[in-house]
Amino acid sequence: GGVDAGLRVGGRCVHKQTGRHATLLGVVKEGSTSAKVQWDEAEITISDTPLYNLEPCEPLPFDVARFRGLTASVLLDLTYLTGIHEDMGKQSTKRHEKKHRHESEEKGDVEQKPESESALDMRTGLTSDDVKSQGTTSSKSENEIASFSLDPTLPSVESQHQIT
Repeated sequence: GGVDAGLRVGGRCVHKQTGRHATLLGVVKEGSTSAKVQWDEAEITISDTPLYNLEPCEPLPFDVARFRGLTASVLLDLTYLTGIHEDMGKQSTKRHEKKHRHESEEKGDVEQKPESESALDMRTGLTSDDVKSQGTTSSKSENEIASFSLDPTLPSVESQHQIT
């Protein structure tokens, strides 16, 4: 069982009336009061039974001592057989490629900035050369740069170019 010791799909249960043990497979349909169970020892191994006849029981204890000869190298070999190392390698490769692609796109964006973005840079008092050097040599994170660029204490375009 779980925290509340209730019935769980895949969990062990006992039939209250007969004392037969089974594994709970799930409910027949949503909102149903019947469950599908797989009996441990029976001619008909899977059947439907009312939930009120089932009671959760403690799962069989896992005894690692029964696995004689199970070494770290055997476990590692098993993980290689499952292919999880290949999947993880592909994911990290994709993340690595995506990161570098994203960085190169950002550099391209800085160099090919439309005129509308130049106005934003004027509000912060930065020239396009300042922005380029900030993007390539600064150790500040993008969030710090963004918050610096949007700092309300910096002079705005309106205050620099007042119409009289």
